[in-house]
Amino acid sequence: MARKNTTDSVQFGSAGGDFQYSQHQGADGIHYAKFIGYLDGETSLKIYETIQDAYHRAGSKLVYVADVNELADVAPIARINLIEHLLSKDTPLRLLAAFGGSFYIRQLLHLFAKICTFVPIRVFETKDEAGSWVARELQNGGGFKDSGDEQRSRMDEITTYLARMGLSADLELDIPVPGEEDPLAEIFVALRIAAENLKLVSDQRNENFKVLVDKFKIIRKQSQDILELSTPVLDIWEGVVVLPLIGAVDTTRAQQIIEGLLDAIVKVQAEVVIMDITGVAVVDSLVASHLLKTIEAAKMLGADVILTGVSAHNAQTIAKLGIDVSNVTTRGSLKAGLELALELRRREVVQEVCAAAP
Repeated sequence: MARKNTTDSVQFGSAGGDFQYSQHQGADGIHYAKFIGYLDGETSLKIYETIQDAYHRAGSKLVYVADVNELADVAPIARINLIEHLLSKDTPLRLLAAFGGSFYIRQLLHLFAKICTFVPIRVFETKDEAGSWVARELQNGGGFKDSGDEQRSRMDEITTYLARMGLSADLELDIPVPGEEDPLAEIFVALRIAAENLKLVSDQRNENFKVLVDKFKIIRKQSQDILELSTPVLDIWEGVVVLPLIGAVDTTRAQQIIEGLLDAIVKVQAEVVIMDITGVAVVDSLVASHLLKTIEAAKMLGADVILTGVSAHNAQTIAKLGIDVSNVTTRGSLKAGLELALELRRREVVQEVCAAAP
């Protein structure tokens, strides 16, 4: 945060460059400030420190005139900071006059004026109007007034409500409704209305979020079902299963294929697996890697794997990529793969019979 500081003037901006602040003491002893842009929480604390420094140098509370013509907005945390520091009982201000600004900014300053009972605050259209009011107040001895412990307690209560609403999103607030004669009645009513409206918005947001979560769960379940349907393992003969693959084989689906195939091998005690890729249009390096991993995983469970349905185009692609498939048994069609699988099973049966013969 760049800062230029002299005895009587200060200039600095926010870290993001969205706000500029300047302050100087005039020959009349009044401190004049100008706000430009969006006031955030961090910069609001810097402004308080600047005013506090001027207060200590002056040795008395300040008369402060603010030009808010180019003030775009005040962040919620900045509003709380201003209320807690500048507008509290320990404020370094004696009088505060603001001029210019949009209707929204003036309404916000009017709210500050109602909340703050220690410092007279007025909002005007022009600088001349603000200066005239300040002169009259100084002539009549107006300025900071200590409203006593009870009033300070009420202000602390309002600050707490604002902090809970703005910072922690605590909207379950039991805000009392004071009598009409209470000077702070309008503020407490406004707080109740704001809390109720915010709670309605928050409840609706939570309900919308719950609906989105439920829809996401449904979509995820449907995706899992589709993956399972797209990778069926068919038990076609005793000890022989077929895994027909159709469509793209990405990482997520490859994991599903491996898990489904291994489960089927264990479940039916399969000794021969036919993996048919007739329906896989493109076999690139990633797809080939997934297929080889699946074949190796099946072999680790003792099953022989036959890869069928390799098209001429895919065979050329695998060769160009330099992928080693020398340890993989392949056949051009599913029919040829089935014939080989049955032949392997017959051999195994013959071997078992011969081994059992006396």
